[in-house]
Amino acid sequence: LTESLAHLHLGDFESAQACLESLADLAEADPASRASLLRAEYLGDVALERGEVQRAHDLYTALWPRALALVPHGDIVAELRRRLAECRLAFGDAGAAHAGAREAIAHCLAIGDRYEEACTYRTLALAAAALGHADEARRHFDHAFALFDDIETPYEWGKLWQAHGDWLGGPHAGPHHDPVAAQASYRAAMDHFEHIGARHRFEVARTRLVATAER
Repeated sequence: LTESLAHLHLGDFESAQACLESLADLAEADPASRASLLRAEYLGDVALERGEVQRAHDLYTALWPRALALVPHGDIVAELRRRLAECRLAFGDAGAAHAGAREAIAHCLAIGDRYEEACTYRTLALAAAALGHADEARRHFDHAFALFDDIETPYEWGKLWQAHGDWLGGPHAGPHHDPVAAQASYRAAMDHFEHIGARHRFEVARTRLVATAER
């Protein structure tokens, strides 16, 4: 599982998928195990990172009742809440994404999962922005940055910077719209991704930086 996650972060989706598929027999032998649940979750993550949002949503939705039955108060349920919210945001349902992200935050606070809480504030910020709540989005971004300043996990921190750039340079920033600051956010994202060799994410951030600079 760790190897598949490393491949995913590097942007080697085929290797990540192959690692997870190699664990199919183990997962089937003990479907109630944490490893089995995480494998199913990571399969959704591979699809989501590839941009296959519907497939990711289907995988997360299929896993949801099993995770809820086995570990209702665990971290996997919190992670699924956030991932499903991300899918709903990608589908254009900002209201459902906002509600789902808020539920995920409450779950994270209840179990003390600061890492997942920090990740979820990114989704909550983007959902709030899409609903036209620019000041709320700013608060959630600020909260996420404060958490990551302490946690210092470069992959998700980079994703936060990238999302921040998308917001500042996009149509939902309201009075906070600032293309120059958006470019700075993309550069920060690139620094984080480059540091850990996250090639796919680095190129995505670089492409968005160039597009923003050319507008």
